[in-house]
Amino acid sequence: MREFYIAIALICILAQSTFCNQLSSQSTDQEPLYKELIVKKTINGRICDTCTVNFVHQNDAQTSYIITGVGHTPPRLTHLRDHVGKHYLDTEKASTQVHIISGADFGFSFLSNFLIKNGKRLQLYGKYLGADYKHLEFLTTQNGKPISQWRAITSLAEIKGFAVLGVTSGVDQASYLPYGQTFSAGSFHLAIKDTVVFTVRDILTKQIKQKIFIFRAEDKPTNFVYYQVPLTSSSFSHNIQNLLNISEVPLTVYRGDTLNVFEKDYASIGVMRFLGLDRNERLQYSLKKTPYVWQRLSSINSENGIFLILSNEMQAGRDQDIYLRFEKQPETIHKIKVKVKQKPFIVPWKTVAGISFALLATASVAFYLWHLLSKKKLVTLKQKNEDTETRLALLSGQLNPHFLFNTLNAIQGTINSGDSERVNRYVGNVAGFMRDVMDTGKKEFISLEEELKLESDYLVLESERKQFLYSINVSDDLESTLIDIPPLLLQPVLENSIRHAFGPDHADPRITIRISRAKNNLIISISDNGRIEWDTHGIHYGHGLSLTRKRIIVYNEKLAGMFVRMEINYLQGSGTTTIFTFEDWLS
Repeated sequence: MREFYIAIALICILAQSTFCNQLSSQSTDQEPLYKELIVKKTINGRICDTCTVNFVHQNDAQTSYIITGVGHTPPRLTHLRDHVGKHYLDTEKASTQVHIISGADFGFSFLSNFLIKNGKRLQLYGKYLGADYKHLEFLTTQNGKPISQWRAITSLAEIKGFAVLGVTSGVDQASYLPYGQTFSAGSFHLAIKDTVVFTVRDILTKQIKQKIFIFRAEDKPTNFVYYQVPLTSSSFSHNIQNLLNISEVPLTVYRGDTLNVFEKDYASIGVMRFLGLDRNERLQYSLKKTPYVWQRLSSINSENGIFLILSNEMQAGRDQDIYLRFEKQPETIHKIKVKVKQKPFIVPWKTVAGISFALLATASVAFYLWHLLSKKKLVTLKQKNEDTETRLALLSGQLNPHFLFNTLNAIQGTINSGDSERVNRYVGNVAGFMRDVMDTGKKEFISLEEELKLESDYLVLESERKQFLYSINVSDDLESTLIDIPPLLLQPVLENSIRHAFGPDHADPRITIRISRAKNNLIISISDNGRIEWDTHGIHYGHGLSLTRKRIIVYNEKLAGMFVRMEINYLQGSGTTTIFTFEDWLS
């Protein structure tokens, strides 16, 4: 009789468990408590609102879970889902989820399916109440081998380093509330082509309820299209229009997943547009291999594409290797080759006239010098001064294409914002700024007031692309309108601070420009509070900064009794400070 009652009790428990699971897996008409789920990073227990967190949230009839450190499967990798599912699935009837990732590291946590209030289950999110975790356990395997024993989901600890919040309505902070209890299964590291499987089953019946697959695929940045824009117009704005609106001119578009070698005409701009990217996904490229010099490509809205612009200054008749990789998968490098066609040999009439005039002038000078040997020293000094002027003009001329390249990147980021009014305003501001750059670049000196106005305009343009604060302080004992300095001397330093000093997790980026006087010396100090050293051991960091050093050398040769010096120092925890000292510049 005792065995009979025990059997009856077991049947009741089994029936109740089955009934509860069926009830929990059914959809409900109850309005969920939360409209959306978000994940925030926590630092010392406090939520970081400025920190970006990539995560995936999934819920169905069995479980609700998040994967932190990665985003949803990128469109370029979705074709692998069926392959992964067929390779690992068995004949058991269980719900399955397959996630394809590019990065190596992620965290996995189960989330509460519901809340109990006044004896009732309240739906948290989505259309399912979900199963009761008291009846579920899970097993973790990597590449088919168990890496943990069967564990009850309710035995897991809370997730660490992240806060899971539910959004009730709107987007203001008051609508963010703790989502519910979390159950962390731990953090995981995958090599390429590794698979982690989380198998969920009923504790009592051992019936498999769900399988969650996470597969790290080999990920090469081949998902781009390539085209080029000829710079045949003398109008700068028209060239930009052709670059961004490819329908303006007949273009041939090539796909990066079918070709590794591309051609580019001389005096044209090549465009590589990468598509199918995940939120906040970043690319890196290098034009050198030994060693690689990686530069980051990112966008405000990478889901609409990221652009790599190949300058029209690439050397004609030479092949340029370009190495590409995703920042999340640095071990996988994709190499392409760009062949730059030879520059056609054309001698315009202006060149012929110029050469003829130069030859005539040289012959006249030679004849004149032959008759005036006594003035040889004076002519030599004059020629040296003209050579210096020519070197300065050449260096200033090199600066404008550098501005063009960086400005195109800034315009590209604004285009991806989708705000047409902002785009039009920004392109107009860029065109005005470039016009001022071209005008001042022709001058040997401009007033300090003009230089600060130009740099202020540049900082405003950059702040549209990347948020930071800046200030310009001029000492009261200086009259900026009466002081002349070489034009565009400060801009490359500001550019390096903006582009290289501040990492993506910097909470309060700032740049400060101070102009002061030390006896007869003019002192210009540029400081940033970045945590990245961008001029290690005096190495020239970037094309613009290299041109600035060369210009200073030429000015020092030219100016008698006056000297310009530039010093760059980095202090750990404080940032980088660049000091320009103009010796004997003030009366």
